[in-house]
Amino acid sequence: MTKKGKSMPVNEQTIFGENSSSAIIVISATSTRIGTIIHANEEVENILGYKRRELIGKNITIIIPRPIAKVHDRLIQRYFETAKPTVIEIKRQLFGADKEGYLKEVQLIVKVYP
Repeated sequence: MTKKGKSMPVNEQTIFGENSSSAIIVISATSTRIGTIIHANEEVENILGYKRRELIGKNITIIIPRPIAKVHDRLIQRYFETAKPTVIEIKRQLFGADKEGYLKEVQLIVKVYP
């Protein structure tokens, strides 16, 4: 909070470090807005070919391969229901779909922020 009581804007480098060669996508994870992309950094364009404005407001499943995308929101919902973190803080090698639909190998780490 600032001295005037206003919230400070989220600073991506403060939260995620200064590694600008990483694509960073932040999704909402509330019970009413599961998986909506609320932030994407500029590196997403270099890696996946999407402009930030093309992703903001869309569901994260836009970059998830179809077989996984079909169940992704249910996986997030299950986390809300059980509070059992099955992927939190675990690095995984997965595939993401770029703008052209091609699969690219990505390293994923899921973090939860209040």
